[in-house]
Amino acid sequence: KYDGTKKDPAAFELWVGIIESSNASNEMKAKSMLAFGQTLETLATKKLTSPQLEQGVGKPPLDPLDLAVSYYQKIDLYYDNLPELSGQGLLRAAKIRRAQQKNDDARKLLTTLVSKYPNSSVTTEATELLQSLPAASAPAP
Repeated sequence: KYDGTKKDPAAFELWVGIIESSNASNEMKAKSMLAFGQTLETLATKKLTSPQLEQGVGKPPLDPLDLAVSYYQKIDLYYDNLPELSGQGLLRAAKIRRAQQKNDDARKLLTTLVSKYPNSSVTTEATELLQSLPAASAPAP
């Protein structure tokens, strides 16, 4: 169960509670962000909706993959002292961008991962993915 209520919380509400908690460790917050992003990827794959994607009346829902990328990037932004989790988040974000044909975005994420976290367990995979990307697009004039 992904979504719940305050009285009957499910995964999303529990992760948000941890992420926003002043008592949770940074590692627990980063792991919660990673799980949140992975679940958003699952929503996209299964074409499911969630209140997490709603922006309000009259506005289109958020793209779950874009929101997942946002969460993955926040791990690197807030918890870069946790190289393994930060690396995992950046790799997942890069894979999403690659699948979306946003290769320049994927390249930036992978380059950050390889340079900031050279000892992460995902660095080899990131390097291989980086080398497999098509050549960078020319900058706009």
